[in-house]
Amino acid sequence: SLTYGVDAGVAHSDNVTLVPTDKVGQTMAIADVHFDYKQQTRRLDADAKGNFSYLDYLQNAYGNQVIGRFDGTARVALIPERLIWVVQDDFGQSALDPFTPTTPVNLENINYLSTGPDLHLRLGPANFVDLSARYARAQYETSPFNSNRLQGSAAWGRQLSAQSTLSVNADTERVMFENTALNVDFD
Repeated sequence: SLTYGVDAGVAHSDNVTLVPTDKVGQTMAIADVHFDYKQQTRRLDADAKGNFSYLDYLQNAYGNQVIGRFDGTARVALIPERLIWVVQDDFGQSALDPFTPTTPVNLENINYLSTGPDLHLRLGPANFVDLSARYARAQYETSPFNSNRLQGSAAWGRQLSAQSTLSVNADTERVMFENTALNVDFD
């Protein structure tokens, strides 16, 4: 299923720079688009949501910009109910300096993409083993935190009833930064 919407409008701020003195008034033209997509079949389970706005600062207080958020996950059953390949992407903005007003000059785009397999094994009628591995990439528009990540998890457990399980879990992650002059890789 797909639901979506598009709208446009005009807004005005008497203090677009969010400062206590020397306030700047600004009129903005705004166009928004949002969507929610879901598909579920025996082999594919996909869910994607997005909400984006295009801002045109008509008196040029800032350059035009697109802001918004996207969250999407796709699971492809290579072997249904046993081996699943997962792709997940999350995109949005964050403040460069959390102690100053959130204006266009204090925002950066951040994207986090991960992919890898999930393996689900049944050991008899009640016991199970779940294994997961991921490669992930964190990408920052400005901040020096770009990184590659390797993640893994394992769970051994027992299904106690249709609604409850008991398990022992282990997780590991390796973070490898591009900028090692400012950041230290860690596990």
